[in-house]
Amino acid sequence: MVRRSSRISQLPSYPKMRRSIKFRGGRVRHGRAEICRSQEQEPEAPDPRTMLRDEPLPDDSTEDVGGAVQIEGALVAPEVEEDVVPNTKPATKKRGRGPAKGTLFKRMRKVGKIPLVIQDGHRGPSCENACLFTGRLTEIIKVYADMRHASWSRVPEDEKTELIDRVRADFVLDWSRDNHREMVSNHLADKYNTYNYVLHKIYLKYASHQEALRGGTDKVEKNVWEKLCEYWASAAFKVNQSVNL
Repeated sequence: MVRRSSRISQLPSYPKMRRSIKFRGGRVRHGRAEICRSQEQEPEAPDPRTMLRDEPLPDDSTEDVGGAVQIEGALVAPEVEEDVVPNTKPATKKRGRGPAKGTLFKRMRKVGKIPLVIQDGHRGPSCENACLFTGRLTEIIKVYADMRHASWSRVPEDEKTELIDRVRADFVLDWSRDNHREMVSNHLADKYNTYNYVLHKIYLKYASHQEALRGGTDKVEKNVWEKLCEYWASAAFKVNQSVNL
């Protein structure tokens, strides 16, 4: 017995080999389990015996995801009320050409006559007040001119002089120079004929001459409109149109 035990003691000792199995939650060795888990443990499933029959199980399909609500198989996000900030800024309007020009003209006119720069040999202003000049002449024709005439060439001289004096009263002009006088006269003629053309286009929109007389326009007085309609319906006007074409 003594000899046998001594032989056993002389045998080399080998460390015990244990087979380990890795899984998601940790690692398990045969004989002893070593589980490495995170600090956050998974919630335990409730006992199905304590739940109602129609109550769904708290699995991944029914858990709330970011406050969403599941209604009949569709995931609907809850409505979030946003704070509506009222717009306190006043609405901006686009800058119009007519009213802006008129306001600027009246402001400058209160100071005195509006200066113009007209170079020698030119028949038009070449300065920042050129737009005020053309706009003012358009207003003078619309307000003060007698539009019963077919064109500027048929306007009597006394009426032309009255319109020219209105221009000279608003702007600084050297009437001793020919190009200053020609500039005013040519611009008035152009504005008069252009406005006459605008009125004729209104006349052509009517189906007949009689409808044009009844309809009229608010751009000129009734007696002026009737005079123009009679001229546009005359044979002389039609002949002039055919010659111009």
